[in-house]
Amino acid sequence: MVVLAGIPSTSVSLVVTRSATLGIRNGMAVSAGIVLGDLAFIALAISGLSVVAEQMGSLATGGVLFGAGGCLILKA
Repeated sequence: MVVLAGIPSTSVSLVVTRSATLGIRNGMAVSAGIVLGDLAFIALAISGLSVVAEQMGSLATGGVLFGAGGCLILKA
């Protein structure tokens, strides 16, 4: 995971290319768009998970507790 975090993604390439060809203002605008898109994606993912948890009710709570218990057993 650390290796993947160190490798630049296509969004980094896009920002560098835009900044080099069209100027720093365009690069900053592209960066802002990428950040806003990521935040929107995270918000949708979180809201989707909360809907799933609401629909599952106590079953979701039991699943989380069961998973946490399993992790504790494996750690011991």
